[in-house]
Amino acid sequence: TPAQNMYFRKKATETSFASASFLLTVPARPVSPAASVDFIHETTVETYSSGYEYAVSPAMTGTVTCSGTTIPLQPGTDIYIRVKATGSSFASSAVHLDVPERPAKTTVAVDFNTEVTSVIPLGIVYSSDPSMADPINGMDLPVPVSPGTDLYVRIPATESSFASAIQALDVPDRPALP
Repeated sequence: TPAQNMYFRKKATETSFASASFLLTVPARPVSPAASVDFIHETTVETYSSGYEYAVSPAMTGTVTCSGTTIPLQPGTDIYIRVKATGSSFASSAVHLDVPERPAKTTVAVDFNTEVTSVIPLGIVYSSDPSMADPINGMDLPVPVSPGTDLYVRIPATESSFASAIQALDVPDRPALP
């Protein structure tokens, strides 16, 4: 048991004395690492050297050795991180890092009669680029759409929440003249 020293000796018999005691000094577990979520980059805030390992199981099955960088996170999948055991040290207790789910997708729609979207609220961003390059902030107003130019909408990441999945808003081409 970590941090509980043990004493050993040979028992006395009818023909010999007990041996001198031998002290086995048992080291304590290392301090568990700190762990927090970087919601914007979808990684841990902390970097971990190869002296650390992580797993998605509290039993630490299927551990992955860290590599001196942050740990990539999958929204909704908690991880457990600990200091690895060595030849002279126990493993630390695992730290449970609660990794929340992504927020739900947005529900922006196209009004084909007026050629605008439904209102895009503050705190929502949109782009005509599927990778969400150069997103524009919603202003609690509808946004004009161009037939044939799709829009992509999502809730951006914050210091305390992941970005939502991207909603692809299909804006079809204008139909041909009759």
